[in-house]
Amino acid sequence: RWSPLTQGGFSFVGSFAAISTLGLLPKAMRLVIPSFPEPLLIGGFGAMAVLLFSATKAPLAQPRNTVIGNGIGAFVGVAIFKAFELAGKGDAPELLWLRVALAVSLTIVMQEMTGTVHPPGGATAFIFLIMKPLHHLSFTFVVSPAMFGALIFVLIAMLTNNLSKARAYPQAWW
Repeated sequence: RWSPLTQGGFSFVGSFAAISTLGLLPKAMRLVIPSFPEPLLIGGFGAMAVLLFSATKAPLAQPRNTVIGNGIGAFVGVAIFKAFELAGKGDAPELLWLRVALAVSLTIVMQEMTGTVHPPGGATAFIFLIMKPLHHLSFTFVVSPAMFGALIFVLIAMLTNNLSKARAYPQAWW
């Protein structure tokens, strides 16, 4: 079933605004806070955009799932990296498959246990482990970009999705 072009327009505007904001914010913030961290753009935000700006009614797209579920993914990814680092195998390429499989699988379990399933959180765990330039962020990765970026997405979703009478976001807060 096809949706009206106007709905695609709202999806486009919201997604474009959220991703652009995360792309431009670090540069603007460094004018005020020179040590403001990079990056705010991570791969999981692409999937998050689809959920928050196209599947606005889905439980997986609601604020609690978005912010906490993505934070869980980041935390698990960093924790797995740190555990392997303590064992002297943090960057061992032959064990990358194991680190990623553990992180994504544990993210799913923790999201299910907390009722905050959010698929981009699995991508956030995955991306942290495969992107060596992110490793220096350690647990700050959980706060920014993972949770801070998700919060920016939720705020923009609240603004743009509610411009249309056919949309209402969020459907639930908690």
